[in-house]
Amino acid sequence: MDVVVTVPMKVWDEWIREGDLPGQRWSGIEYAFSISGCPDIQPGERVYIVAHGKLRGYAPLIRKQTLNRSRTFPRTILIRGGGAVACTVDEKIPGFRGYKYRWWEYEIERQFPNWFEPKPCEECERLSIEFGCEPGLPPFPLPPSDDLPRATCKQFLEGDA
Repeated sequence: MDVVVTVPMKVWDEWIREGDLPGQRWSGIEYAFSISGCPDIQPGERVYIVAHGKLRGYAPLIRKQTLNRSRTFPRTILIRGGGAVACTVDEKIPGFRGYKYRWWEYEIERQFPNWFEPKPCEECERLSIEFGCEPGLPPFPLPPSDDLPRATCKQFLEGDA
């Protein structure tokens, strides 16, 4: 079963710098994410990431390792490689400890090209409502780019993009 975990806000930038981000080729490096509890998840199932109140995407699980330091409070290491996908849902998701099982249907997931931005500025929020675009992105598509970060709508409007 797919699980959902939270990356704490204070380590968000560090977590992004790990690498193998959505759209990037797998480097061959495996990444571990430690949680409390022992979820029922199998290799190939999705580990979804929540940060700054929003679903940011998922990566397929390669394997898990349960640390039985205590039978009462086990810890699990979720290990991922490449294949991360940026997606979100139209629901605010507050951070939480441990894990939860995915509670939404796959069909409501949508692409999230600006997944790495912690929180759009107020102007970006206003423009997203006015133009119907994703907060932080221009109100019309820009040419695709593998470079991160992408220009925000505010940068574009100010001529900095």
